[in-house]
Amino acid sequence: MPASGVAAVMVNVTAVGPARSGFLTTFTFGTSRPSTSTLNYVKGQTIANQAIVKPSSAGGLSLFTSASTHLLVDVTGYYPTGAAYNAVTPTRLLDTRSQGESGADSDATVSVAGHGGVPSSGVAEVVVNVTAVGPSRSGYVSAFSAGSLSTGTSILDYSAGQTVAGMAIVEVDSGAAYQLRVYSSASAYLLVDVLGWIPTTSDYAPLSPTRIVDTRSGLGAPRARVPAGKTVTLQVTGRGGVPVTGATAVEVTLAAVSPSARGYLSAYPAGSDVPSTSTVNYSAGGTMANSATLGLSSTGQLTVHSSASTDLLLDIVGYFSAPTDTPRAALTWSATATVDPLDPRMYNMRSVSCPTSTFCAAVDDDGNALTYDGTTWTAPTRVDPDGGLMSVSCPTPTFCAAVSFRGHAVTYNGSTWSAPATIDTDTNDNLESVSCPTTTFCIAVDQYDNTVTYNGTTWTAPKRTSSPEGAGLLSVSCPIRTFCVALDETDHVVAFNGSTWTARRLIDVNGGNLRSVSCPTTRFCAAVDFFGSVFTFDGTSWSAPTSIDPHPSNPSLEGMRSVSCPSSTFCAAVDSTGHVLTFDGTSWSAPTSIDPGGGDLWSVSCARAAFCAAVDSTGQVIFGRA
Repeated sequence: MPASGVAAVMVNVTAVGPARSGFLTTFTFGTSRPSTSTLNYVKGQTIANQAIVKPSSAGGLSLFTSASTHLLVDVTGYYPTGAAYNAVTPTRLLDTRSQGESGADSDATVSVAGHGGVPSSGVAEVVVNVTAVGPSRSGYVSAFSAGSLSTGTSILDYSAGQTVAGMAIVEVDSGAAYQLRVYSSASAYLLVDVLGWIPTTSDYAPLSPTRIVDTRSGLGAPRARVPAGKTVTLQVTGRGGVPVTGATAVEVTLAAVSPSARGYLSAYPAGSDVPSTSTVNYSAGGTMANSATLGLSSTGQLTVHSSASTDLLLDIVGYFSAPTDTPRAALTWSATATVDPLDPRMYNMRSVSCPTSTFCAAVDDDGNALTYDGTTWTAPTRVDPDGGLMSVSCPTPTFCAAVSFRGHAVTYNGSTWSAPATIDTDTNDNLESVSCPTTTFCIAVDQYDNTVTYNGTTWTAPKRTSSPEGAGLLSVSCPIRTFCVALDETDHVVAFNGSTWTARRLIDVNGGNLRSVSCPTTRFCAAVDFFGSVFTFDGTSWSAPTSIDPHPSNPSLEGMRSVSCPSSTFCAAVDSTGHVLTFDGTSWSAPTSIDPGGGDLWSVSCARAAFCAAVDSTGQVIFGRA
């Protein structure tokens, strides 16, 4: 921890053996104690909670305890001055004790904008401390954006009569007046205190809370309790919406389930020594959870140590990215030899997806798929005898989904492709695009306004987005399962919030034929049209069209086909005349010819700013590297 330049510190605070029931509050040293709590305890209990606290100018923080207790304070990280986090004086936004109990299986909506030091605009997430008071039975509390559905994950777990607090970083819904929701599975009073807010310019990416580890079922870990005094290493990147590369830390909720004795969990980057700190403290039996901000190893893994035998749950809430890796030099593009030779009927390579720089998958019109391992491409393999593969999406090197013009889908498990399954039973079929932010969620769209979703096992029946015109959907992009954007053939966009699609919005007023959209986060998207215009989304609204690739000779036949944005500060777009254009977060480059054969570039995919791959109509792949 530096001696200066610290805007806020992340700490795990533990009360050990309090003399009686009470609470603990953390706050800035030298300021008045707020009427909020960081954690609540009962006599003799050892309990922890995470807090993000603004230090004083001298770098101090204060702790108040209402009962005599030992205290532990573990520093888990900090935000430097100028970073995208704004601490506020802790302020209570909700207290249902004045309204009556929160009924079982119910939730409360909390307005955030303009309250407790949170501004009325520019807010992406808020940091809150949520407390359940006197629950009627064992259960849990979830906190999530007002514009999405509860995913059944928890930020805290409680037993009957127990008062428990938990910190959470929660995305707020700008379309719902910056509101969040808190849900209690059992009847309980609910308290919500705001601690700070994160602006839309932050490097923190919120995710729909997703459970990625449950040792009771074998999800993400062996189906076995963690033995006393032992550890388990968990893969985090590539799961639950966390990207395969670029994530340096994650926000999680870690829970111990039915521990055999009183003890604690310590979570830390895999490969490190076990720290002398605790993440969760528990008693025998029951379930105890805590939020934590945890760094990841270079392989994207966490290790959890338990002092007693217990089952584990791990829910992913969001992740922090490394500084943007925009290359210092421009990408250098080079073409491979033809990897997908044309057959006599002139079938094209239609789509490519690269989740990392050492794995890509591509599909073509003839029903072939081929993969890249960082060095070579496999030979084309016929995975759909009926042909017409239009789009492929790979969130990780061990999972891809591809869809066809004939209503089929195939999936890849890291070594083999599945047999084609008919997923679009509309008489017109015509699946155009698929997007998979995780291995357990995909959305595919077709030319007749249908969407089909995948849950990791099966595809749903086609469902219309309720467009009045029934306009066909041409492209879809989902950074997380609760946010997707699709383009239609009448130059409108439509968004998905995890349960419903919004009304369509016209963005291409010049009728330029929207072709492709890419959304690396919920706060940035880029869309391109065939006439050479680009449109960007800032989390709230779409920009006016900007012409970046005009084709005055024949605009109806020559234009942009695909765009890929691994971050809000880098995109690449390709066109039908072999050109690429790149975006640096501020402006677009001029078109540059990269296809020596003059092929029609159909698709581009960028794993990061220093690696892209584009495929053309002659079966070539053109790599961009920095």
